[in-house]
Amino acid sequence: MTQELTFIIGVVLAIACAALSFVLEFSQQRRDRAKAPTLEVRVKTLVRHLQVASASVSEIEREISKRREMAEKLKEDAKYYEQLKALSETQVEAIASTLRAEMGRSQRRSLYINAVVTFIVALVFFMLGLRFGGW
Repeated sequence: MTQELTFIIGVVLAIACAALSFVLEFSQQRRDRAKAPTLEVRVKTLVRHLQVASASVSEIEREISKRREMAEKLKEDAKYYEQLKALSETQVEAIASTLRAEMGRSQRRSLYINAVVTFIVALVFFMLGLRFGGW
């Protein structure tokens, strides 16, 4: 009888363990289902990711546009320097003499302006010296 009782207790315990395992597994599945993102949450997440991707694409397009503009400017500069390189010696001399003449005029004008400013400043200090110097 003890063997039968032990067997029955073992079977009852096995059934109880199986039932407990089933209940725990079922409750875990319900919790996982409750934790799983709803369709609305998944759509919002998708929209947010699409917005980030769109911003990244816009940034890349701006960078490409900047680089395209820079490439165009470099092409223009290269063309300009090629034209400069192609100038003959007489053309270079003509440009240089024009620049020297313009620089000479600019330097003379600057010299006159500096002389006038210096004279005015000296005159102001001379007058201040006369006024406050006690002469």
